[in-house]
Amino acid sequence: ANLTAASEFMSLYLQGKTTTAESVGVSVEPNIGWLADTVKTMKMTVTVPGYDTSKGALIRSMTTTHMGMNLDPKNQFVNASLSIGMQNPFNFNISVTSMEAALKMSQDPTAPPALTVTQPKSAVTYTPTGPGSGQIGVETVMAPFQIASADQFGQLLKHMVVGKTA
Repeated sequence: ANLTAASEFMSLYLQGKTTTAESVGVSVEPNIGWLADTVKTMKMTVTVPGYDTSKGALIRSMTTTHMGMNLDPKNQFVNASLSIGMQNPFNFNISVTSMEAALKMSQDPTAPPALTVTQPKSAVTYTPTGPGSGQIGVETVMAPFQIASADQFGQLLKHMVVGKTA
């Protein structure tokens, strides 16, 4: 399986973008000569509509139980524990086993992110919490991050700790 293509497909789907996918026959078990030859010639193109964003956000909540940052410019990283409540966008059960993400944080959605954390592929826990929903647990260990500017980062931290200020 091409994991890069599958990841791109899922990313586009979850953004609500329509995607075209092509399925190609590879093999059949047990190997029956004429059937295997027929399956190998099969191709099917399908247009898959993106996730219906009117159903609401996929990520319903995010809680950080702890977060530590090393601010040394030569070795910046974040250690954190996150719990993410999500809505299952599919009509079938899923099990999340790993994740890779870039978290971009800013108090001003029109400005570049004040803080970008790049989460390398890591193991996660997934607990179904009801029909169509679940909780993802993520432990980041030494995830690298970038700060746009000291001023933007300071404003973001102030907003996170003190709350919205006029």
